[in-house]
Amino acid sequence: MVLLPALSEAPAWHYILTDKSGDRALMQYDQDGLKIYRGG
Repeated sequence: MVLLPALSEAPAWHYILTDKSGDRALMQYDQDGLKIYRGG
């Protein structure tokens, strides 16, 4: 979670990583911590 002074709530950020084969992972932070979802 990232706190930004202009926003009343921290935004939910996520990152998507993909390799040459097309396999990917989505990493997302929420109130419960880091979640990682994989799929191709």
